[in-house]
Amino acid sequence: MNIGAHQNVILATGGFEWNEKYRQRFLRGPLTAPASLPLSTGDGLKMVMKVGADLANLNEAFWVPTVKIEGEEFEGTQLYRMTRGERSLPGSIMVNKHGKRFVNEAANYNDTSKAFHYFDAVEYGYINLPAWIIIDDEFTSKYTVVTSLPGEENPDWLVKADTITELANKIEVNPENLKNTVESYNNHALNGKDPEFHRGESEYNWYYGDPEHPINPSVGPIGKGPYYALRVYPGAIGTKGDAVINEHGQVLDVNEEPIPSLYAVGNVAASIMGPGYPGAGSTLGPAVAFGYLAGNHAVKKASYIPG
Repeated sequence: MNIGAHQNVILATGGFEWNEKYRQRFLRGPLTAPASLPLSTGDGLKMVMKVGADLANLNEAFWVPTVKIEGEEFEGTQLYRMTRGERSLPGSIMVNKHGKRFVNEAANYNDTSKAFHYFDAVEYGYINLPAWIIIDDEFTSKYTVVTSLPGEENPDWLVKADTITELANKIEVNPENLKNTVESYNNHALNGKDPEFHRGESEYNWYYGDPEHPINPSVGPIGKGPYYALRVYPGAIGTKGDAVINEHGQVLDVNEEPIPSLYAVGNVAASIMGPGYPGAGSTLGPAVAFGYLAGNHAVKKASYIPG
């Protein structure tokens, strides 16, 4: 489909988190399960590259760990959901393919996800994938797990087992490692401590914790079975890299000069935030601000064309 414009064009086409080729080509690590609608396929990036736009921050995204509920689809494409409390509340841990913890699970979702990008030179692969959240029966009766409310019958997308060893076998991680990981975590969690990854030592970790939990809102032991595992995927709510723009939202070329009549806002413009994530709304704020700025600038530059 071709769309023509008399004068100015403002791109607001989103990022490229659903474009597998661009993900492989540009991003710093795996992104297989975006938490956005499957409409951000890099159309805008392709367009600005064709006209010689300068590009920046292509290796970064607004990272987030995600989970999958079978059957949740958009036009035939599987959707994914963010996971927050499931990994941050007391009584849960997240382990890698070897059954070992590898990150402060209660850290902000952007930085937690970067642990998925660790590449092991011996195994020659991303050893923290696949990842699994491990919880016990008390957790499911007390807290919401994705869409499953406390006390509801546990859904099929949770892997269930009576023992930690049985659970490890079902999710294909080393049983001895997982058993030792849970025991080690529990020994310190009874006192609200996590000397290995310092979970809950920062007030920022408490945001998705339980304020009524004693000692530490983010740390508590994994108790009696049955036990459950929830697979976690490397996701993002959007990519950060794309066209470089100026203070008016104009797309710049490689000589830092505005490309005539072309603007970009939202995730089709390179984020100013680099690898960081200041907080909720980090995609929305710039989109609204530069949408306003670009619109005003485009209108002022436009001339009247009689219909």
